[in-house]
Amino acid sequence: MKPQKITLLTSVGSGLEYYDFVIYALLASYMAKQFFPEGNYYAGIMGTFCIFAVGYFIRPIGGVIFGLFGDCFGRKKTFLASMLLMAFSTAFMGLLPTYKSIGLSAPIIFALFRVLQGISFGAELPGSLTFLTEHVGNAKRGLHCSFMIASVGLGVTVGSFITYIVSKSLTTQQMFNWGWRIPFLIGGVLAIAGYFIRKQAVETPYFIKNQKKNDFILRELFRKNFWQVMNGIGIIIFPACFIVFVLAMPVYLHQIFNYSMSDIYFVITVGYLWSSLLIPLFGWLSDKVDRKKLLFFPAISIVLFGYFLFKILAFKNFYALLIFILLYQLIIAAMSASYFVMLAEGFPTRVRFTGVAFCYNVAYALAALIPLLVGYLCSKTSSFAVFWIVLLFAILAVITSFSAMKMKNHIQGEII
Repeated sequence: MKPQKITLLTSVGSGLEYYDFVIYALLASYMAKQFFPEGNYYAGIMGTFCIFAVGYFIRPIGGVIFGLFGDCFGRKKTFLASMLLMAFSTAFMGLLPTYKSIGLSAPIIFALFRVLQGISFGAELPGSLTFLTEHVGNAKRGLHCSFMIASVGLGVTVGSFITYIVSKSLTTQQMFNWGWRIPFLIGGVLAIAGYFIRKQAVETPYFIKNQKKNDFILRELFRKNFWQVMNGIGIIIFPACFIVFVLAMPVYLHQIFNYSMSDIYFVITVGYLWSSLLIPLFGWLSDKVDRKKLLFFPAISIVLFGYFLFKILAFKNFYALLIFILLYQLIIAAMSASYFVMLAEGFPTRVRFTGVAFCYNVAYALAALIPLLVGYLCSKTSSFAVFWIVLLFAILAVITSFSAMKMKNHIQGEII
């Protein structure tokens, strides 16, 4: 199968799964009143983001389970299983009764479906990245993988756009009553479509060549590739925090700077579209220059200029919001085109899926604390307190970038 078709099949599925996972965060302000007792709005927001975090905390478990499955039995089978699980959990989240109907059972059941989403999601991007990396040659790997990564932004763009359309078409009361369900139901249908799209894919040549019974994948991963695991987590933690913060932006921008929710949804949609267009450009660039440098420069940019970036929000008008988002997503695009591919190239085929999934999901599980911190800071501290969190992780990213310079490209040395 041609690399272009493999890229298309992988990208469509990844975009659909990301749509399903992120609409929860975009609708957090509405669900806070539907699944928690009335009273303290911030308590509801914190509860909603706690369930949001549950989906992230469970991801390492899902990633390891599906990673082991993928390294033992194949990448394609894992693709299909994760997509079906995502379709089921997302659709049922849109059908659940609220706190007023069944009381405390509502947030508990909602959290259980969020757990299922997290298990599925833990395998999605690591699996897609592993699958595509093993299908595409070294010369254009960054470019092809960048299209898959860009599809993630497009999936979020579609989710943000649908949320924007629904919120503009319905009254605030209708959104609170039933409008929030619409994006979830649409997501379930899209995920089923993604399953049938993925059925056309074929297994990777690297897996077929190295396929044999392996009962000690985790032992091999942590004994022979321990420092690669540590480097992998370090590389991802800053981009993860930077990306997850976008999901908490609606609450942050609305509560602290008083931007309207419709403007926020619209600008975030434009930002994701902008990022999706830039990522292939940076992916192409990563094949021409050292990928590791494309991770270092965004991090050092935040350290040096991040304060001025966040200061733009103080102007409190639509154009200030738009400029902030466009610059923010520019940084995300530069990072995304490099760190994903670096991670996949850093593990040998026998443990690649498991290694990528573990590093990726542990980093994002830690990043899941960002919305909770944002919710807390919105109620307790100044508007720029969030920036210091971003700055801290940017400094850590600069430090880990030097360690990443020594990472070995395993896949380049393997023969099929």
